[in-house]
Amino acid sequence: MQTTAPQEVRLLYAPDKSAECRRELDIPWFDSNLFLDCLRPNINLVRNKRFSIFSMRDGYVYVQPNIMWLAIKKVAGRVGEEAPFAIEASGNEQDKKDLLFSVVQRLRYDRDAIANDLIKPGFFSAFFVVTYDDGHQTPGCPFVPFTAAAFDALPGELEALKPALLLKIKSIKGDSTWRKR
Repeated sequence: MQTTAPQEVRLLYAPDKSAECRRELDIPWFDSNLFLDCLRPNINLVRNKRFSIFSMRDGYVYVQPNIMWLAIKKVAGRVGEEAPFAIEASGNEQDKKDLLFSVVQRLRYDRDAIANDLIKPGFFSAFFVVTYDDGHQTPGCPFVPFTAAAFDALPGELEALKPALLLKIKSIKGDSTWRKR
């Protein structure tokens, strides 16, 4: 079965010439409440010493794009035939990035859920350096920064959920040495 791509709303070009352009897609099927509900249980969750979403005291929640993609697929699966492009985009990296960008744009403007000051216009994520209390750093980690308010939570409420591993995170800062996504 062949499906057509959703209507393009506009083409956004990244501020620097080396970056790819992103299409902002029309995604009327997207339910931001359902999407955030899919992400919420994973905040500050550690499995096998790995995590994909964590909060910081400053009120930001950092989400890896791959976990966002899984949530998009869950939302698309629940609405069924209204979102075939979302389900099929898994096989095409450009379509996947355009869909991630479109979701971030929707959350940015409809819900004020994205920390706009941490992502350049035209991008859906940025690279960050995570620094731990022992001085160890993990550079070049892609994250989408959300506000704690997007999850109907106060920063202190989310911090209270942190296991020991995540309590060791001292800071997170934008990594300008990596190409932004």
